[in-house]
Amino acid sequence: MPTAPMPGPRLVQAITEDRTEVAGRGQAPVGGRATLLESDAVLAGKFRLLAPLGEGAMGKVWLAQHEALGRKVALKVLHRRTHADAQLRERFEREVRAVAALDHPGIVGAFDCGTLGDGRTYLAMEYVEGRSLEQLLRSRGRLPWPALSRIARDVLSALAHAHDHGFVHRDLKPANLIVCAGDPVAGPVRLLDLGIARRTNRLRGSTLTQAGEYIGTPAYSSPEQLRGERVGPRADLFSLGALLYRAATGELPFAGRSFAEVTQAQHQGEAPPPVLRFADSTRPAAFDALLLSMLSLDPSRRPTSAHEAYATLDRIDALTQTPQRRRSGLTVPLLTGATLLALGGLLGGIVATWLAS
Repeated sequence: MPTAPMPGPRLVQAITEDRTEVAGRGQAPVGGRATLLESDAVLAGKFRLLAPLGEGAMGKVWLAQHEALGRKVALKVLHRRTHADAQLRERFEREVRAVAALDHPGIVGAFDCGTLGDGRTYLAMEYVEGRSLEQLLRSRGRLPWPALSRIARDVLSALAHAHDHGFVHRDLKPANLIVCAGDPVAGPVRLLDLGIARRTNRLRGSTLTQAGEYIGTPAYSSPEQLRGERVGPRADLFSLGALLYRAATGELPFAGRSFAEVTQAQHQGEAPPPVLRFADSTRPAAFDALLLSMLSLDPSRRPTSAHEAYATLDRIDALTQTPQRRRSGLTVPLLTGATLLALGGLLGGIVATWLAS
């Protein structure tokens, strides 16, 4: 139900650099007046800022209230320096297009976008209460099997939808997952930050990123992404495998403090089996085998799609009877004994190979 505007809305402005002052190559002029962001200010005549939620390299996210609708939103506004950079501005606009094209309960949606008086773009998204998976892992270190299953299931369902619509996320990491209500078992896990998502080339199954360009987070990036090669949906599966590996063991599969160190760790061979990092009797061996297949350095050895990985997880859940097991609308083949034996054999072979290396 619409609510009456609160009294005394304030739109604070200040004089900044002239339109003709452009800092460098590839940058666009920014308007002569900047809309300042502070609590109780009203942006675009409809969003009252309540409190800052976070800030990154590209922009700042505010908890805001839509004055007419009376609903809380997460309002993402570009920094002025980001708006002045053509590549970063295009990345933000790409996020707007990606979010608009996707409609899935596991992906944080948006319902409005526009331009402020100083030319900067904003994106109004759903406000989701909860904690990021990164915050959860920093406080808990590792997560139990039911939580791992729920996270994997929710994210695979969201990725399947994104991939089916031609998008590769390219920066899947714990900080980009929101655990609703702070509980990965009881509450759903939702995907956000599609700022570097790219449409795939339907003929080649890879993104349209130019050769030699790297963008992402090294610790969760696939080898082909670190090399700046064209990447497809299987790169997202590698990233999901890396974050699940950390959630299961408390450690990254390929650790490093820099781009170069992560690349070197991958050059040394496949990831160690999770059971060697942290053994949990409640975590199925078949799940460890699935993680290792997703983390394969050779993309052709990973699951062919998020649908396939989801189907494998569903078989594992059926065997272990995970309490929160659900379908999420994906087609799931029936469980076969041969499949389970194959997964167990795969894990045993990987462990033996890794120990012998």
